[in-house]
Amino acid sequence: MTRQILDIGSNANDGSGDTLRAAMQKVNENFAELYNVSVDNYIEISGNNITATRSNDNINLVPAGTGVVTMPILTVDGNINITDNVIKTTQSNSDLEF
Repeated sequence: MTRQILDIGSNANDGSGDTLRAAMQKVNENFAELYNVSVDNYIEISGNNITATRSNDNINLVPAGTGVVTMPILTVDGNINITDNVIKTTQSNSDLEF
């Protein structure tokens, strides 16, 4: 959906803009779209998920300049956990191979 602009009319209170109800409907629809954001139609952000919308696409987190991507805890495939320079498995009796 494209962004909906509120029509405020030509002059204050001249009655040529959106009604209050129509304006609030546009506001609600604009906010609803923000809760399910799509970036360039290739990345979708919904809740706690960032998803590529095309099949076989990668998701790259690339900082600018001397910036870094930081994560205090990283879990890979639900079994490998990286925290404070420690790499371990999260499932008992699971092998970790390098």
